[in-house]
Amino acid sequence: MTDPTLWRTNELACPNCGHTESVVFQDQSKRDLNSMGFFATMSMLYVAGLNKGIQSTPNMRLAALGVRSFRAVRPLAVAQTKPRNFGGPLIYPGGSYIKGTVNDPADVPKPDPAHGSYHWDFERLISVSLVPLVAGAAVKHGACAVLDGGLSLALLLHTHLGFDTMLTDYVDKRKFPLLGPVAKWILRFITLGAGYGLYEFNTNDVGISELVVKLWRA
Repeated sequence: MTDPTLWRTNELACPNCGHTESVVFQDQSKRDLNSMGFFATMSMLYVAGLNKGIQSTPNMRLAALGVRSFRAVRPLAVAQTKPRNFGGPLIYPGGSYIKGTVNDPADVPKPDPAHGSYHWDFERLISVSLVPLVAGAAVKHGACAVLDGGLSLALLLHTHLGFDTMLTDYVDKRKFPLLGPVAKWILRFITLGAGYGLYEFNTNDVGISELVVKLWRA
């Protein structure tokens, strides 16, 4: 609704027939005064820090300033669209995400004690067993088949597990899909060859325990 004080009515008479007609005019002076009052009020409210609340609330603005504020209404959409669920299954079938690269998250293996606590305990047991075996080979005089076999097996397993861990850390099959598995198989063949060589050395030569004694006394 408009302010009725902004309008005034004048009577206009026709010079030929003398007929009078009421014509409504807008009072420019009152409108200017109203505009000046609005800006003056807003300036004072700005200094006091209250204009933000009045501008954001239409009812407060109408009660304080006598001016109705209008808001633009968002037009109704013809068809409501649904946002795409990023990160969900929709992005995998034909989206920009490409599976099978180095950017894929690492696959979490299933819990298995053979590759967890049991494996680590076995590595520690092998490492600790080398201390008494080497010490026994150093103090014992002459060859001993049991000591030779235990020391050869401990050294072989300890070396294989160490190199296997190194290949797992630095030549992972996700980053090196061909070189990683090939390196693992090469390590297995080398371990088998070293085991056969230790067997021949212990049976047809002085044995590893006698070798330790000779190295200790050298």
